[in-house]
Amino acid sequence: MPEATIRDEQALASYDQATVRALGSLESRNGVLLSYALENVKGLEGSGYDGALMVNRAYVDLLQQRLGLSFKNVEDSNFPGSQSLRAEYSFHQKDREDRGFTLLTVEDKTNSSGVKVPALSSQDSRLLNYKKPVLVVTELTTQNLQPSFISAALTTGNIMVSQPASVRAAYNAEEIGQTLLSVDRAGEEHLYIAQLERNRYVAHLVGLAILCAAPIIGTAINTYITLAARARNDFVLRTAGLPLRTIFSGYLLKEACIVGLCSAVALVLLLVQGAEYAFSALAAPLLYGTILALVLRLSFNRIFTATVHRRHV
Repeated sequence: MPEATIRDEQALASYDQATVRALGSLESRNGVLLSYALENVKGLEGSGYDGALMVNRAYVDLLQQRLGLSFKNVEDSNFPGSQSLRAEYSFHQKDREDRGFTLLTVEDKTNSSGVKVPALSSQDSRLLNYKKPVLVVTELTTQNLQPSFISAALTTGNIMVSQPASVRAAYNAEEIGQTLLSVDRAGEEHLYIAQLERNRYVAHLVGLAILCAAPIIGTAINTYITLAARARNDFVLRTAGLPLRTIFSGYLLKEACIVGLCSAVALVLLLVQGAEYAFSALAAPLLYGTILALVLRLSFNRIFTATVHRRHV
């Protein structure tokens, strides 16, 4: 890795940690406000909510004091779109762990005048207004959310502070001013890194799709050739009244042994490498068995019909 890139990453990490330390002391005195509209949440239609916000407790208190709103806990935590909401929130959590948060919404009886809940857009810092949003309230922003998200949100205005001088002093104490020219530059760096991560995930998804397509196509071709080679024998057995599971028991047993052995080897290799998704290898026999059963059934029906009409397979 080029030396310049290493210096930039180190400076960015120092900036993140300095931001978290500075905001941590302010947050203990309710000097930090988090207002972040989760605009990528899908499936909220039909839930009764017109949006989703990620806020901290200080922002909720501010809404109560200035707008006279009251909030209550969300009674049904499995409302439409709740899974997408949790996924969107957990993406910003520290270490992707499930840390403490509360789901709140506006209490209807206290909002008879139709006061809307303001929040800043997560994309371009526009001020958005919601009539009845669901609020994901994190108690401690600096402890529950990722440092990179916190520092980036500070640059976009989604995090507001009551004492900017304290944040500036923390940056000066870290001696990062010469490397990191401005807070805006740090936000651009985080955006660039996020884009690279997104491209990497897309590449992984494409690779996974190709990886899955290869065994599916291979299984289909292998199964069809095998059935075509033993078409006459299988035709006699089937017309004699034997069920398909009996006819193909030997073939299925051989395939099951091969897939089971490959899955066990893959599981051991993934465990040795410390992969978090190691146990996903256990799903391979089930997936392969489903594909094989479907291909076997379709191929046999076609070959059996061709044999009955004395056509070439």
